[in-house]
Amino acid sequence: LHIMMLPSIIFLAIFCYFPMYGNVMAFQNFNPGRGFLYSPFAGLKHFRTLFALPNIMNVFYNTVFIASAKIIFGTIAAIILSLMLNEVRSSLYRRGVQTIIYMPYFLSWVILGSIFTTMFSNDGFVNQIIASAGGEKVFFLGDNNWFRFIIILTDVWKGAGFGTVVYLAAITGIDPTLYEAAVMDGAGRMRQIWH
Repeated sequence: LHIMMLPSIIFLAIFCYFPMYGNVMAFQNFNPGRGFLYSPFAGLKHFRTLFALPNIMNVFYNTVFIASAKIIFGTIAAIILSLMLNEVRSSLYRRGVQTIIYMPYFLSWVILGSIFTTMFSNDGFVNQIIASAGGEKVFFLGDNNWFRFIIILTDVWKGAGFGTVVYLAAITGIDPTLYEAAVMDGAGRMRQIWH
């Protein structure tokens, strides 16, 4: 049994533990030509520089806020989409919508970045709609109030399809007899979805 575990242990060591050795760069004046072993040790110099920056608390706040919002809204979007797709009775329509929702997950961030830059630029699609409705153009990608929202929106849009597939697989794995028992107990469709 230990010999059978050996390939997994080797894989884990090579791809999970060995790369952590790269963390030593944070404590060195790293020189790619000299490598990890021969770059001079700097101690906590880089961390002191980082924490001495005047806007460091703003950086931490933005990082925590954006990461938390991506997790929360990404999960909510995936659950809602999977619940909606589970209620669709036409298998052909469900598969088509699921494929369209899942497609952004396969696109690289470079492609999506250029699409969103084009959409939200000053002369982009969104600002043209705002201007044609009589509004004033918004500098989405440079305005502090909008930029966090755009980052969260793009991440949720890209990842919701994958999350939907995962949650939909879990929902379709629920035993149909549980639904039948809920109907016998008088549960409506919304109560069945909730529970």
